[in-house]
Amino acid sequence: MIILVFNFHPTHIAFNSLNFAYARSIKDSVSCEAWNNLELSQLQKLENTEKLGIRKIIQQIIEFANNNGHKIHFMHEIYQKCLKG
Repeated sequence: MIILVFNFHPTHIAFNSLNFAYARSIKDSVSCEAWNNLELSQLQKLENTEKLGIRKIIQQIIEFANNNGHKIHFMHEIYQKCLKG
């Protein structure tokens, strides 16, 4: 069994970040309170829509796996399987 783990911070998915600096610049441009209370409309204004970002890459990985017979597991599924031995 081969296990590949893709772990991305939700911020990068929400903003479709190009890189760490992209999300960091957004976070640094607003107050902590504003950051913690961003609404969908605000996210949509800030998200990257012009270049290939992390959300699109993840979508492509999932499409590739599904189209080529690879099974995708959630971390809790792998954890439960490991507990059972």
